[in-house]
Amino acid sequence: MTNVTPPRRVQFDRHGGPEVFDVVSQELPDTGADEVQVRVIAAGLNPIDAAIAADPQVADAYGVTLPAGNGNDFSGRVVEVGRDVDEFGVGDLVFGGCRMAAQSDYLVAPASEVLPVPDGLGMEQAACLDIAAKTAMATVQAMNIQSEDTVLVSAAAGGVGLLTAQLAQRIGAVVVGTASDEHHGVLSDLGVPAHRVNTLVDGAFAVEHGFSTYGYADGSVDDVRTVASFIANGEVDVPIAGRYLLDRVREAYERLLEGHVVGKLVLTTEEPTRAEHPEAAT
Repeated sequence: MTNVTPPRRVQFDRHGGPEVFDVVSQELPDTGADEVQVRVIAAGLNPIDAAIAADPQVADAYGVTLPAGNGNDFSGRVVEVGRDVDEFGVGDLVFGGCRMAAQSDYLVAPASEVLPVPDGLGMEQAACLDIAAKTAMATVQAMNIQSEDTVLVSAAAGGVGLLTAQLAQRIGAVVVGTASDEHHGVLSDLGVPAHRVNTLVDGAFAVEHGFSTYGYADGSVDDVRTVASFIANGEVDVPIAGRYLLDRVREAYERLLEGHVVGKLVLTTEEPTRAEHPEAAT
C-alpha cells in the first residue's frame, strides 16, 4: 500500500559513528493480522540508537544483527490494517515505538504498540515519546515521589531529563536540574537531608554522597499514553531542538553526539511535517 517510490529506510551494515548510517531502498513485509502499516511522518532520535550502531556488544544485547534498520520512536499515518485490528483505520494519525525500524518511509508494527495521536499533540512531539516517556514515567513511579520531596535530575536538558523533571514538578516536588557534570555541586546547596533526596545522577556519585538513586526503568504503552495526554493538555512540554530530513541522518546524529541538546531531535520524511498534520508546528 506504499506510494513513495522507492520507499527508504536508514540502515547500517557496519558498526561505527554517524558515518555508518545510510539511506537505502526499503522492502516491507506484509502487514500481519494484528499489525498496522504506517506512513512515517517523523522519527525521534535517542542516544541508544547511536550506541547500538557504535558498539557490537550493545547491538548483541538488543538482538540486533547487520544489516539493521535504525530508530525506535515514530509518528505517522496508518495506510493499512491487519484483518484482526479494530482499533485503527486507514488515515488515522498514530505514534509509538518500533525498534530498529522507525527511521523509514514506512513501517509495520503491532497494533498493541501503537497509540492514536490526541488533539493538541504535534506529530514531531509524538515522534519523540516512546522511549523517553516510558523511562521518565517508570522512574518517577519507582521513586514514589511525594510533594515534600526534592528531586535532582542530571542531564535535565535531555529528552528523559526534561520529562522526568516536569513529571516530578507536576506532583509538587521541588526539582533541581543540572545540565553537565560540573553542576553536581548544586546538591550541596539544596539544604535537605540526603535521605530525602531522590536522584537521577551518576550512580557512583550518589553512593559517595549517600543519596538514594533509581536507574532507568522500563515503562509501558499506557505510560506513553499518559505523558502524551499531559503534553496535549499543555501540562508538560517536549521542545524540538532540531529537525532534519531523512537524508540528513548523519548530520542529525552528529549533533546528538555533540551533546548539549535541549529537548529532542527528529528526522522527517517530508518537508515540512505540518503539510501532513497542521498541529505539528512547534
